[in-house]
Amino acid sequence: MIQKYISDLAAKMGIELTKIDVVDGASVGCLGVYLVKITANSHKTEVLAYQADLDSLALGIIRSRLETRVRTTLSRLQGEPEPRP
Repeated sequence: MIQKYISDLAAKMGIELTKIDVVDGASVGCLGVYLVKITANSHKTEVLAYQADLDSLALGIIRSRLETRVRTTLSRLQGEPEPRP
């Protein structure tokens, strides 16, 4: 669910993503938190998503806190210069 939300938001911002990985924080002792790794070409960034945000998203409710974090993260990808060959 979070992958589709991020992909759709990136498309609206004109960013073509190449990969989105979600890592469950429980594997490192952080319950209710997910690390979302976002890649566009060779540029990478990360954003935290909380279980409450994902629960709301599943119900079709987009929390402003989540949207702000994701937009800020995606804007970092927009500002990155193209990698040198």
